[in-house]
Amino acid sequence: MVGWGDVRNAFAAAPPPPPQTASTRMTSALNSMRSSSSTTRQMEDAASAAGMLPAADSLCPNLTFKQRVWGCVYCASIGMAFSLLGFLLWWTGHITGFAVTYTLGNIVSICSSGFLFGPKRQCRSMFAARRVYATSIYLGAMLLTLIVAFSHGPKIIVLLLIFIQWAALVWYIASYIPFGQKIIKKTLGGISGL
Repeated sequence: MVGWGDVRNAFAAAPPPPPQTASTRMTSALNSMRSSSSTTRQMEDAASAAGMLPAADSLCPNLTFKQRVWGCVYCASIGMAFSLLGFLLWWTGHITGFAVTYTLGNIVSICSSGFLFGPKRQCRSMFAARRVYATSIYLGAMLLTLIVAFSHGPKIIVLLLIFIQWAALVWYIASYIPFGQKIIKKTLGGISGL
């Protein structure tokens, strides 16, 4: 019969595994994906079966799934970089530059998902019943931000429009998360006491 002391000694005798950082795990995962070409084909087949890859709706129909993902990542990264650059312009006092750059970053970020789904499907999704108000407010706030910024309107109006852009974007993103909008409503209701 094996006792607890034997089990404890068996585990104590085994050397601990080497520590892995997040970058080490990511590198090994990427290497294993690169090592088999069938993995890419399996990912594309699974994505196509799940309806993630559009057929005739695509902006670039000859792109592989991997190329679509990279296009989405690059486009989103460029959009974030523009938005961050906008904040740098804000701190230097260039409100018009901030508004334009921040809004351009948001537009590029929205376009990033067009690589995955295609522009028609993305527009249909953006203007679905549960997102139509958030999308309309978001796009309207971006347009108004550019108009006010280029006409050198009051800085407080530009800031208000940027805040409306941000709030509409949060609401839009929450519409993709199950119960996301309900959670936001409940949280804000709890904070405001309503």
